[in-house]
Amino acid sequence: MRRYQQRHGRGRRGFTAIEISAVAAIIAILTLILVPIVRNQVAKSKIVAAQDDMFSIAKGTEISFAETGFTVRPHDLLRGPDQEASATIESPVMEWNRPLQLTQIAQLARTWDGPYVTVNRSEPLPVLVLNRGVAFRTPNGVGGGPILLRDDDEYLEPDDFGQFPQYPVDPWGNPYILFGPGALGNVGSPDIDPIYRESEFNSGMIYSLGPDGLPGNMNGQDPRHYYPDRYKDPNDPTYGGLGNGDDLSRSF
Repeated sequence: MRRYQQRHGRGRRGFTAIEISAVAAIIAILTLILVPIVRNQVAKSKIVAAQDDMFSIAKGTEISFAETGFTVRPHDLLRGPDQEASATIESPVMEWNRPLQLTQIAQLARTWDGPYVTVNRSEPLPVLVLNRGVAFRTPNGVGGGPILLRDDDEYLEPDDFGQFPQYPVDPWGNPYILFGPGALGNVGSPDIDPIYRESEFNSGMIYSLGPDGLPGNMNGQDPRHYYPDRYKDPNDPTYGGLGNGDDLSRSF
């Protein structure tokens, strides 16, 4: 019996508490080293994805303008030709900053050949208006934000397939904000609010609110925060902010 125990031992030897502690310490150290690296790479990949989206939106805007003569809104760029059967209902009825007249809508319907853009992510308009309503407005100025909707219930109208309009969003789930070249205004009385003044610009801009989801260094609770500094009113420091802080932008 003793020989058997000497030959085969008294069972396999387990790990000691010191060995287990050493392994745990090594795992903890590796975690402390690797987690920030992984997070940093994920953050960088989101920035790259947002830049790719803005490039795609810029190019889509330029191509659609070359073909139609109109600078439409970002979510209109997602429209395909099969959605353009009716000029008065299915075709884009807005430019980025103002409604189109019926003759312009008909012209746009004849030349539209979308979709003009592919993005990594989009959200239904009802979701965005619910979560980010302060950034939207209607032609009569309700809401005050720069993202123009046809009317108060445009985002509630599904298409013939029961799908709600999709709006391009950045990797953090926030809507891209487009300011086209040309004038911002001519909606109602241009003297009511500084954002409606006719101010000409030679280039368009696309903005992402960035990782923090806020316009520049503003808190995003006022629609005037969602305008870039080029729309800043010298008599109202509340205007402007978009494009600062961790916001991303691309001109076209």
